[in-house]
Amino acid sequence: MGSRITCTCCSRSLPVEMYYPRTSNNNGRRQPCKDCTSKQNKEYRDRPENKHRKRELSRVYYRRPGVRERVLAKSRKRRRTDHLKYKFGLTLDDVIRMRRAQNDRCAICKEIFEKTPHIDHDHQTRIVRGLLCSRCNTGLGMFREDRNFLMAAVRYLETKVK
Repeated sequence: MGSRITCTCCSRSLPVEMYYPRTSNNNGRRQPCKDCTSKQNKEYRDRPENKHRKRELSRVYYRRPGVRERVLAKSRKRRRTDHLKYKFGLTLDDVIRMRRAQNDRCAICKEIFEKTPHIDHDHQTRIVRGLLCSRCNTGLGMFREDRNFLMAAVRYLETKVK
């Protein structure tokens, strides 16, 4: 049976796992227990003066020169990194390598990327095919990535208008 600690707040005898770690304490655990700590933190956060204070501190912080732009830029980069990893299993370095391999050009129309390229992938297998410009990516999407629709469009364009 594992060791137990009595909470200083609720006086319950609970297993050690029910306490947050704190190396400076003799038993290596923080008082009170996790449940009591959560309740105390929620009560503190819910007090009107603390909500107002937090909002005001946030406003003051973001008004400092350059802070807002720096935080937003970092946030955008983090969201992009997380999205690439989650959806495609890629890192930013992988995308940079793909751009170099394609000479910083769209895989279909060969135009130089003016904006961040779109990652083209097969929606069934999730296999990444390459990088596309916005127009080519939209075009493939409009044709539902169906070869038959694309070939029908080619045939249509090749017919002469009479």
